[in-house]
Amino acid sequence: MSTRSKVDHRDVETAREAACCGPEIGHTAAPFTLSPVPDPASVHRASTRIMSTILVVLGVVLIVSTLAQGGGPLSVGVVFGLLLGGAGAARLWLERARERNR
Repeated sequence: MSTRSKVDHRDVETAREAACCGPEIGHTAAPFTLSPVPDPASVHRASTRIMSTILVVLGVVLIVSTLAQGGGPLSVGVVFGLLLGGAGAARLWLERARERNR
């Protein structure tokens, strides 16, 4: 049985030793680091901002595209564009208000 199969992956020091089998000629081992896991709340905030911004941009693109193709102010593209842009802007505003209350 090899040394690597006996190593407990939760023990950082043992894992660091097992990851490096010994330096070869002209080869240096990279340092062993564990990447930190981001906080789920910060991931949620970031994804909310990204998706809200995408909604606003899609709304603006839909409005501009509809008006460029000769649509009127009450055409379906303009109405949906306003709804998408408004939903994205509202989500951004609510997220910013929630951050101020923390």
